[in-house]
Amino acid sequence: MTRSTVATHAEVSAFIRTDPVFARCLADVAREMGIGGFLPYNSATLGIDQRRLMLTGRGLDDVRRLLTDRYELVVRFALACWRELPGSDIPDEEWPAGEEPDEDDLPGDVEVLGYDPKMVFYALCDLLVLDKQETAAMDAYLKSQRLPGVRAWRVTLQRAYRRAVSEMEQSGG
Repeated sequence: MTRSTVATHAEVSAFIRTDPVFARCLADVAREMGIGGFLPYNSATLGIDQRRLMLTGRGLDDVRRLLTDRYELVVRFALACWRELPGSDIPDEEWPAGEEPDEDDLPGDVEVLGYDPKMVFYALCDLLVLDKQETAAMDAYLKSQRLPGVRAWRVTLQRAYRRAVSEMEQSGG
């Protein structure tokens, strides 16, 4: 496998805003979630979306290929992630040393005001890494995002993947 070209933040932003297959995927996921649609994409979040793709070791061509070749899996995996993450088995207090949130950083009651299209983009990135079927690669990817409870996140993502595959098989996809 050759390493993909690293996409710039502008390229990732343009993809999320304008790619027709990604837009169709967003519409299908929104329909399945029972929501009217996703919020407008806000790319002013310091390039987190571009960084997440970069951490996969893959590029936008890989994302496009995944969307084209395994569209139903992408939709079902995004939905499974929405149902599974954050799971109750992901520890809230297991932050890396020096990364613990302050009391002011902890959310109180969370009101969902809408869903960001990055939810589906992040599922695509996670799926790119899950497809490698390598625990070490997934752990490195999750650690590089500075997530607490890497093992629990990996297990939850793997469970979401199995759920998506199972749903595809049941529907004959």
